[in-house]
Amino acid sequence: MIMPRQHILIVDDDKEMTEEIEEILSDEGYAVSVANDGIRGDELLAANKYDLLLLDIKMPGIDGLGILRRLRERGSAVKVIILSARPLGKGLSDHVEALGTDDIKRLQNTEGIMTKPCQIAELLTLIRKAIGQKAKKVG
Repeated sequence: MIMPRQHILIVDDDKEMTEEIEEILSDEGYAVSVANDGIRGDELLAANKYDLLLLDIKMPGIDGLGILRRLRERGSAVKVIILSARPLGKGLSDHVEALGTDDIKRLQNTEGIMTKPCQIAELLTLIRKAIGQKAKKVG
């Protein structure tokens, strides 16, 4: 039996980075869609089902926290990994304060936070963990 490919949406305004991650994830066998701003990302999320969302926080249009709020309002269960150019503090609450918001509920239920630029091996590990897949065997 052939397993359906996991569908990942990347929402980030860094076009060079999204192209790189899209290519790597496609090579890993994932179906990948990309939105380079929050408005397009929100449109895609409203119209399609994704297994995982890689989401930047600071973007034009709708920011990542706004997208998270809209997802929860729609009752979406999509898993989310946050991509942020801001360095991480000791934990999630430090990161929220660094983003300038006290609404920790918006980041609740995320699978993790990656600081950009992402280490690809770490990102792949986090993605596999989030969607419950084992690493591909090499050789």
